[in-house]
Amino acid sequence: MRWLKELGKYDSEEVSRVVREQYMGMAEACCIYPRLNSLISMGCYSCAIVLLTANLLLMLMTTCVSRRDLTLLSGSVHNMSVVSIAIVILVEMLRHRKEYARLHSRFGQSVFFYEDMSEDTKRVEDDELKYRKVWLVFWPVYMVPCALVLVTFRHLVDQEWDRSSDQDVVHPSGVNVQLPIPYWTPYETVTSPTGYYTTVVLQWAGTILAALVISAADMHYVNISQHVCCQLVTLKMSLSKTASPTDTTYGRRIAQSARHHAAIIRLFRDFQTLGGNIVFSAFVMSGAMISAAVVVILSAEDKIAPIVTMLMFSSVEIFNMFILCWFGERIHHLSEELRHEIYFLRWYETRREVKSMLSIMIAATARPLTFNAGGLIPAKMGTFTNILNAAYSYFNLLFAIKE
Repeated sequence: MRWLKELGKYDSEEVSRVVREQYMGMAEACCIYPRLNSLISMGCYSCAIVLLTANLLLMLMTTCVSRRDLTLLSGSVHNMSVVSIAIVILVEMLRHRKEYARLHSRFGQSVFFYEDMSEDTKRVEDDELKYRKVWLVFWPVYMVPCALVLVTFRHLVDQEWDRSSDQDVVHPSGVNVQLPIPYWTPYETVTSPTGYYTTVVLQWAGTILAALVISAADMHYVNISQHVCCQLVTLKMSLSKTASPTDTTYGRRIAQSARHHAAIIRLFRDFQTLGGNIVFSAFVMSGAMISAAVVVILSAEDKIAPIVTMLMFSSVEIFNMFILCWFGERIHHLSEELRHEIYFLRWYETRREVKSMLSIMIAATARPLTFNAGGLIPAKMGTFTNILNAAYSYFNLLFAIKE
């Protein structure tokens, strides 16, 4: 297809190498970065989209038929939101392949290099990126077991400690509650082993894939955010080491800093374009997901399985929102510090051409770098508190409806 060929021209062996090194193969394994010139890779990407879409449609039908049962409804809305975010991630990462390739190409070639600050730059990179690999390993190791618990723990507990009668297998709405995740299906899953095990495999594969895709997207967000922070710290250090305005090297250092700042802005714009809609979908759905999980926990009464699974998932979702907002806040804070550093450079004592460069930099930093999800919601700690407040409001509404 023409549009795939158009996207493929931005790929290169260098970009593929950087992606493999930065994410330890997770980007390709989770279909975040499919090789556009490989039929196998694109086939896996297509299968992932189909698998997630099939689960989403079944969850949507389950939500529609179980609207009179708040517990089933809340659980279905929660799971549907998670799968929806995974689909948005896969689509957006492919749609913005140009920005994705450009970002990682810059990581491989170094965004900017100061000849007289190589040791300082290396130290900043070590400080900023020292926990990156720990994070990249920890998050998938935590998310995937959560997905496994969702599709196995409930089923095992129901079988061993909460054996249900035959009448309890199917909810009055037609939802099979004995499946690992309660689903309404257009085919028979109670008396037909084929239908039952087909649905179980579909749920297993879809849930684990969604967890892996979201984990990989989080890895990308954290990695790119840390690179942006690293560049801001390096630029601030460069400006702090600037000599007196009367020094002959002053103009050269300011020109270098101006070019570096322009490179950082381009880097951040690509980051914003690549992740803006993904983070927006996460912010919009997070309040509903957290509140739905709490409703399921409080409605479960003496059932252990839904309480454990939803506690795990709600903790993951809250921590995920915290990470998105914390890194966005850090970029904003470092950008503000950079503005103050530029303003106090005694620019009024410099030559005319240097003064012009500094004026442009001051104007460019007048609005600190802010990651706006979808161009509307800033990724800042204030947004994190707003999400928790929204989740509490949704919970009160849902519980009032139930009573």
